[in-house]
Amino acid sequence: MSRPYKSRPRQEAKYDKEIGKHTEAAGQVFGILPSKSKLPSKSKLPSNSILPSKSKKLRSTQPQNQDTKEPSLILNLLPHEILTRIVETHYKSTLKYKLRDWISSILDDQLKNKIIDPEDWSRWLCANTNIIAIEILKKVYKERGPTFLDMKELCKNPIALPLIEQIRKDHPNLIEYDELAGNSAAYDLLMEMAIEEPPTEMATEEPPTEMATEEPPTEMATEEPPTNLHWGNFSANSKAHSLIIAKSEKEDQMFVEDYLMLHDYEKLNWEKVSSNSSTVVLEFLFKKVHLINIGSLSGNPNPMAINFLKKRIEIEKRLSAEELGRLQYHEKIDWELLSGNYAALRLLIANKDKIFWPSLSPNVSAISLIKDRIRYEEKLIKEINKRQEIRDTEIANLNTKITTLRSEIINLKNHLKLNPDLLEYPTLVINNNIAELRKEIYKLEKEIESYPPIENNFLFEPNILNWPGICTNSKAIKLLEDAYYKTLKDANNKTPQKIHLKYLFANPSIFVLNHGDPSYPTELPIRFSSSSGNTKDVSSDNKSLKPGAQSLPVKKASSMKSPPKPRAQSLPVKKASSMKSPSPAKKTSVNMAISPPP
Repeated sequence: MSRPYKSRPRQEAKYDKEIGKHTEAAGQVFGILPSKSKLPSKSKLPSNSILPSKSKKLRSTQPQNQDTKEPSLILNLLPHEILTRIVETHYKSTLKYKLRDWISSILDDQLKNKIIDPEDWSRWLCANTNIIAIEILKKVYKERGPTFLDMKELCKNPIALPLIEQIRKDHPNLIEYDELAGNSAAYDLLMEMAIEEPPTEMATEEPPTEMATEEPPTEMATEEPPTNLHWGNFSANSKAHSLIIAKSEKEDQMFVEDYLMLHDYEKLNWEKVSSNSSTVVLEFLFKKVHLINIGSLSGNPNPMAINFLKKRIEIEKRLSAEELGRLQYHEKIDWELLSGNYAALRLLIANKDKIFWPSLSPNVSAISLIKDRIRYEEKLIKEINKRQEIRDTEIANLNTKITTLRSEIINLKNHLKLNPDLLEYPTLVINNNIAELRKEIYKLEKEIESYPPIENNFLFEPNILNWPGICTNSKAIKLLEDAYYKTLKDANNKTPQKIHLKYLFANPSIFVLNHGDPSYPTELPIRFSSSSGNTKDVSSDNKSLKPGAQSLPVKKASSMKSPPKPRAQSLPVKKASSMKSPSPAKKTSVNMAISPPP
C-alpha cells in the first residue's frame, strides 16, 4: 500500500517554524519584537502539519555554528517589514562605497600633474546612473551649490529626479527643460510644471475657480495635451504615450497654414517619436507607416521595433549599392544607431560586416563582441608595429651604406688635395670613382624613398572601437582595468591611451563596496578651488594633504578610532570603522561617506 503524499504540508510546517525562529531571534537582537514571540504556537498550526521531532535539526541554507546551540540568523527568511527596519537602522550604516583603487590612482595622478581641474569630476559624475553617484552629488550641491554640476547631463539622468526637484525649487532658471523633456523618469514633474506654468495666451482668460486649482485627474491630462511643453524631446518620452497620441490627433485637425506656423518645440518630432520605446506609441506609429523614420527607429530597443528592423535588413540586402545610396535617412537603417541598440545583439552578430564599432563600444549587451574586437585590433596593431620595425631596420641599414659611401668620397677628395702632383690618368680614375659612388648613393636614396610608409593610420580610422565609449560601458569595467595595468607595464609607451577619466566617471560600475576594511577610508574627500585659485578643503579626511592634492578617495593611513563594543547577539556583519580626524581651523568638513538610500 502506497504511503499518502504529505511532503507539501511538511515543507510548509518547516518553513513556518524556520521563519518563527529567525523572526524571534531578529526581534530580540534589534529590539523590534518583544522577547516572547507572538507568532502562532505549534498547537495553532494546521492539523495536517507534520512537525519535526526535537532531535531533528532544521535544514538551513547556512552551515550551523559548532560552538553554540543558537540557530544562525538568515535575513532573507524574515518578514519584509522586519527586514526593512533592520536594513534601515543597522545594516545600512555599515555599507560604505569607494572608488575602485585603480581609478583613484588615475584621478590622483591627473590632479597632481594638473591635467584636470579639481571641480571637473563632480560635473562628469552628473551623467552617472549609479545611486551612489547621486548621493555624492547631493552632498556637493548642499555644500557648494549648483556651480559644480553639469545641469544638461543631470536633467537627462533618470535617477537624479530628487536632486533635480531640489535644484528646481532653489534655482528654477538653471533647469534645462528641453533635456528634461526627454527624461522618462521626470514625466510627473513635467506634468506638474505644465500645470503650474500655463502658456502666455491663457493669461487673459478668467481667473480659475477653486475647482480648477485642484490637480486634474490623469485621464483629463491625456485628453488635451499641454501646450507649454518642449514637444521635440518630449516626443521620445516613453511615459508620455497618451499625450503623444492626443497631440498627433490634434495636429491632424489643424490647417496646413496653422501647422507650418508652429515652432519646432511646439509640434511632435516624428524622428523622436520613432525612437520612443513605448509599445503604445509604436502601435500607433505603425498605423501611420508614412511617418516612420527607419533611421531613428534603428536605436529603438522595443521588440516591435527589433522585428521591424529584422525584416528591413532582409529587404536592404536585396538592394544594390546604388539603390541603397539613393534612399534617404528616414528610409533605411542607420547602422550607427543599431550598433548602439542593446536589444539588437542578434542582428549585429548576424551582420558583423555592418557594425559601426564606435557606437557599439558603450553597448552593454555587446561585451562579447567588444572583447573579440579588442583582440583583433591589438593583433592588428602588433602586426603594424612589427612591419614598422622591419622597415625601420632596413632603412637604417641603407642609411649606414650611404654614410659609408660618403666617407669614401671624402677620403678620395682628401687624397686629391694632398697629392696635387698626380698624373692625369690617376686623377681621372679617382674622379670616376667619386662619380660612381655618388650614383650608388643616389640609388640608395631612391630605394629609401620607394619604401611605402607604414603609418599607423588604423588608430585614426572612423570604424574602430571608441575607448571613451567603452569607458562608459558598465559591463566593461574589467576590460578597462586590464587596459590600465597593461598601459602601466608598457615601458616603451607604445600602447595608446585608453582610459579617459571624463567618460569613466559616467560609468555606474566605478564604485565598489567597502566592507569595513580599516585599511581603506570610509569617506570620499572632496576638494574645490575657490575663485581666487586656492584649493579649499571641505573634507574631514584631508588635513594631511597638501593644498594642491585631491583624491576621491585617498588611500592614506589615518588614525582609527576603536569601534564600540557590539551588543549581545549582534549580526555577524562588519561595522565600518569611524574615522577620527581633528577638524582644521577655518575649514569646513563634509562627511562624504555614502550609504545606499532606503
